Amino acid sequence: TPPSSIKFKDEPSFFETHDQKPIHLPDRFVETISVRVSPGRRLGINIRKCDNRATLIDPTSPLFNKMCTGDIILKINNCSFHSSEWLHAVAPLSAPGNQGSRESEEEEKKEVIMKILVERAVFSFSRLENTTLERLDLNKSTLYTGRPLKRYTVLIRRPFLPGIELAPLGISLRYDSRERVTIASTVPGSVGSTHLRPWDIIKRVNKEPVNTKTMCAFMILRSLRETEQVVLTVEVLDGGPSSRDTMEMPADVVKICADHIAALKAGRIKSAPPITVVRPITAAAAASNSPKKETKTEKDSKN
Repeated sequence: TPPSSIKFKDEPSFFETHDQKPIHLPDRFVETISVRVSPGRRLGINIRKCDNRATLIDPTSPLFNKMCTGDIILKINNCSFHSSEWLHAVAPLSAPGNQGSRESEEEEKKEVIMKILVERAVFSFSRLENTTLERLDLNKSTLYTGRPLKRYTVLIRRPFLPGIELAPLGISLRYDSRERVTIASTVPGSVGSTHLRPWDIIKRVNKEPVNTKTMCAFMILRSLRETEQVVLTVEVLDGGPSSRDTMEMPADVVKICADHIAALKAGRIKSAPPITVVRPITAAAAASNSPKKETKTEKDSKN
């Protein structure tokens, strides 16, 4: 049976205030990758010289499953990357070509750590907006079911790069029992599987409401083709099949925690003395702790 519905009149819409808030979304994602390689060994990737993008990554490369095709190499060991010849392993935190002499051949065979700064071509970003109640928009009224849900803003960036095979979007759509557009499935390893789960409800695409899965798919593909990114407003029922744990907290809770931590570090708050609790000994506990009297067994009585 469905939960009892509560109707609220003159309730302001969430999106009326949501659209007025500035949404700060990243336009790029830069990450440092650390790999262990042998000196003089190639990393097994092909680099396009015009923009330093990775076009192919060999399965035997130490960067396999760490770096993706389309990513741009910015620095290697804190030195700017200018040529594919710099992909040879070098000593940690030293510029290529300035390795210096080594004392023995054994040291030359030791693996070193190479730190590569890359800019991701395809990435996904998610932010928890708030926690509220599930709302059903009817023809002339609005019903609140009383079930809690979380609203997320999900940014998916996937540029169009001719000649480079990028990670797929990897999502399919369907309707739920209330005719809402939801995620049907996600392809493992795709950019859509990073922050989207089956049964997630898609409410808006680039702040525009969607009511049909055909229109939702068209708006997503058009946005990726024109702007190379798309912003989704997703609702997740708390405790539902697509619910997930999150470490994000509302802004007021974060501020209270930060103020409390600052007060502890400054010494303005003294730690409370330890509390000792002494419980009285009950009759059952006293009986269990008392020494037991030895009783003669049946064999001893016969003897």
